[in-house]
Amino acid sequence: MTEFKTVHDSRAEEPTTIDTTSSETTVYERKNIRQETVTHGEGDNAATATEWVYEQREYTREEWSQEQAVKRALSGLELSGADAAKYKAALEVLGINTEEETK
Repeated sequence: MTEFKTVHDSRAEEPTTIDTTSSETTVYERKNIRQETVTHGEGDNAATATEWVYEQREYTREEWSQEQAVKRALSGLELSGADAAKYKAALEVLGINTEEETK
């Protein structure tokens, strides 16, 4: 898994939060997806465009499968209160996103 990096994207449709289909080897996780208007050029040659800006990190297919397996295993645990908060904090330190995958 890589660290989150800011991406500027000119596609027409909004990027998905989790992209498991555009690459055979990589899964993309995105957050803070928003549209921004940018100006290219100066003076009479200036043009504006709308682009998607978001933070993205990449997983290999194997890393993604492992992370999803950990989430499934943890979802079966009966934790509450302080114990649940401790587990969630520990997982986040390890770089594991504890939010459920949305599709």
